[in-house]
Amino acid sequence: MNAEVNGKTFSIASQTYFFNLQHIMSSDHARLIRFLQEELAVSPTSIRLALQQCKQELGPLPMVLWQQGVLSLQQLEKTFDWMEMV
Repeated sequence: MNAEVNGKTFSIASQTYFFNLQHIMSSDHARLIRFLQEELAVSPTSIRLALQQCKQELGPLPMVLWQQGVLSLQQLEKTFDWMEMV
């Protein structure tokens, strides 16, 4: 199944998740989600839960994923490196 954010499509596995994407509606955020899923194999469920926590704590998505133990420190660094290049 795919989801679309600002005309960008990203895969969310075989399940559809309806969650509030208003605070990540930029194309940069859509690309970040695609990177997390395709390059680091972060599950859609992990992203959905982290996005919910981001709304509550106003933290950046990669940091929340790291705090939740979804990303290793190496993956977090790789994500920040990627973010600097886009």
